[in-house]
Amino acid sequence: METDVGWPLGGDFEIEDFDKYSIDREHVWSVSNMRIRPFDLNRNLNTFTDFVINTNYDKRDDLNYFDGRPSASNRGHYSDLHNMYNAVRYTNQTLHSNYYYGNTGVTGEPNKSLNNIFYPGDEYKGDIARIMFYMTLMYPHLTLVDEGDPNAFTGTIYYGYLDHLLEWSIEDPVSIEEILKK
Repeated sequence: METDVGWPLGGDFEIEDFDKYSIDREHVWSVSNMRIRPFDLNRNLNTFTDFVINTNYDKRDDLNYFDGRPSASNRGHYSDLHNMYNAVRYTNQTLHSNYYYGNTGVTGEPNKSLNNIFYPGDEYKGDIARIMFYMTLMYPHLTLVDEGDPNAFTGTIYYGYLDHLLEWSIEDPVSIEEILKK
């Protein structure tokens, strides 16, 4: 008899003869690094809208304040399902957070370097790279940079090391799961 488990409250799963673990649906391109807004502060889901850098992201009292996070009526690049991925909560919160994707010098499992670069693990690095490429194609204001670029800091529209992502896309080819997802 099959049972539809669905998505449990809080994302907490239990595996028989193992521990409980938590899964989050997370943005691959971190929300804090998508600080843009429609140039006129109005969204239109039926036509293309020009975007500008949202310089007042945290200034709710500013007349030009724009919160781009999705809601029932307020959608956009933050809610693009191609940018969403299931992530183990511990890994996401302690290792990835909002850190750049790149090589840390350690392969295998997900890990973070001392200078806060996140490696998603051998199994997922190609998937992550292709999601990042997609985001730059769909939202041209989002930009990948090479390692060492002076623009590479958290909280901007720059996110992820292009040179590393290109390598990852080759080293971890498209899987059947990716084909089915798209």
